[in-house]
Amino acid sequence: ALMADNTFHHLPVCEDGVLIGMISWTDIMEHVLGDPA
Repeated sequence: ALMADNTFHHLPVCEDGVLIGMISWTDIMEHVLGDPA
């Protein structure tokens, strides 16, 4: 997640960049909150 987030900051503002950011944020939240499944 951290690597993906770091890459996201270096990408131009685009849908792919936003998607990567969303995935990274989801990964972080899973680590913080734990997997509810």
